[in-house]
Amino acid sequence: MDIPEGLNVKEPTTQADQQIVCRLVKSIYGLRQSPRAWYGKINRFFVDYGFERSEQDHNVYIHTIFKLILLLYVDDLVITAPSL
Repeated sequence: MDIPEGLNVKEPTTQADQQIVCRLVKSIYGLRQSPRAWYGKINRFFVDYGFERSEQDHNVYIHTIFKLILLLYVDDLVITAPSL
């Protein structure tokens, strides 16, 4: 497993420093309720951070202050904004 992007980890200098692991907190893959649990969690996250869900397409989230549009498809995101 690779270290996730954005996680700042110093370069390992000794054998003890090389024991970096990423722990899976909770697995939801393979369960019947997995899609519902994932969507409930991601929906709550976006709403808590000021996004509004589109009434026409429930996979589209809009943040009016920052002028962001997020399109959610399963576990992929497309993010659009007027600037970088």
